[in-house]
Amino acid sequence: MVKPRTLSWDSRAAFHMSSYSKPPSSASTSSGLSGSTCHKGSDISKTTSLSKGKATLSQMRTDLNDALGEINDNAMDQRYKMAFIKSECKKMEMEAYMRKMEIAHEEAENEKKCIEADKAHKREVEKTQLNIQQLREEGEVMCLKLQLAQLQSGQAVPSAGTSADKTGL
Repeated sequence: MVKPRTLSWDSRAAFHMSSYSKPPSSASTSSGLSGSTCHKGSDISKTTSLSKGKATLSQMRTDLNDALGEINDNAMDQRYKMAFIKSECKKMEMEAYMRKMEIAHEEAENEKKCIEADKAHKREVEKTQLNIQQLREEGEVMCLKLQLAQLQSGQAVPSAGTSADKTGL
């Protein structure tokens, strides 16, 4: 399978292109064979342009390395940011989970308190009902004592009348 070419691959192809039709080694050999001064002047310009090409190539490599370093730094920054965001997300998830558990605990506590309050209320209602029943019974006892007292006082009058009846016979 052939790997698709990327932008970096395409830019590498630019370095392989040469403005020279012949390699520099063949240019020097051809100038060495001919003894004319005209060719020596062109050799100097070729050497100058070759050194300019090397300087340009070196500068391009430096620029490319700088650009790659900058991209690498940006990538590292992005990785750090992603790691920070992921840790913040995990932190928020943990806080949400803890809050959920806290709410569940508080709901259970509130339900327990409600049940205890309901039981206490029922005990108070029963106690009040027992007090009411006790007061009613005490009221009945008082009524019965009053009736007894009335009967005893009414019997004392008739008993005096009955004793008068006995004497009159």
